[in-house]
Amino acid sequence: MMAILLLALTACDATCRQACQKMVDCTEVDTTGNVEAECREACLTQELLYEEQWEDEALTESFYAQRNCIRDNTCEDIAEGVCYDEELWAW
Repeated sequence: MMAILLLALTACDATCRQACQKMVDCTEVDTTGNVEAECREACLTQELLYEEQWEDEALTESFYAQRNCIRDNTCEDIAEGVCYDEELWAW
């Protein structure tokens, strides 16, 4: 039962809120004063840009993959750059 619940939770894409909360909570990651509300605003702006304005499916998929990576990895791994993608804005 627990495995099914875990699979269901990881099958959904991470939201901007989830990714930003993780980034703010990770003391290992230098967010340079980035507060959660500012992070979410920048994340949502980027999401709208990729999906609706540019209609760039590849960037949108990379963007979701980055948010999922942040949600699914440890703070130490994130600080090491495991989720870094040079093509995406650093929100």
